[in-house]
Amino acid sequence: MDLWPRRFYVYLGAGRTPHNEVKGWVKRYAPPICALMPDKLPDSAANALNQANFANLSRMLLDNQIVSFSACFMNSAKVLTPT
Repeated sequence: MDLWPRRFYVYLGAGRTPHNEVKGWVKRYAPPICALMPDKLPDSAANALNQANFANLSRMLLDNQIVSFSACFMNSAKVLTPT
């Protein structure tokens, strides 16, 4: 987790690109792709809340066809890190 920033800054663009166009671009150019997953927390109540919040965020992004793009690079250990 040391590779990730403490905060993500999110900017919503004014225009929207249809989801099928984004999928087509990804298929055509094959950029590195990663998926964020929630941490498993040792405290069961905190873990349940964290999992539920992540599921809600994932559902909101999917329902609204929102995707995120971020600059990143792959180091020698083949680990993607945000820039």
